[in-house]
Amino acid sequence: MMEVILSDLEYRKTKWRLRRGLLELDILLENFAEESLRHLRFEEMYELNQCLDLADNDFLELIIKKKSAEKLFGSSNEALQSLLNKIRTQVEVKECND
Repeated sequence: MMEVILSDLEYRKTKWRLRRGLLELDILLENFAEESLRHLRFEEMYELNQCLDLADNDFLELIIKKKSAEKLFGSSNEALQSLLNKIRTQVEVKECND
């Protein structure tokens, strides 16, 4: 499994795509981007781009486990679960620091 090396341009583009219209989701993804975006594996980056195509409410419900990946994508895989765990970990870290 190979870590993705994002150029500054790719990082900024992806970070821009992480900005969402739903404030709660925007905050979660901003924390994730600051801590983890540059350290994603190729497969996780692919899954992130798939998640970014979801509606904001669906993406948030996937993160907080109100909807399953199977329901939204028809299946789940290790890379998607790893990505979601990284996002969730940033939520937990943020809550502990507040």
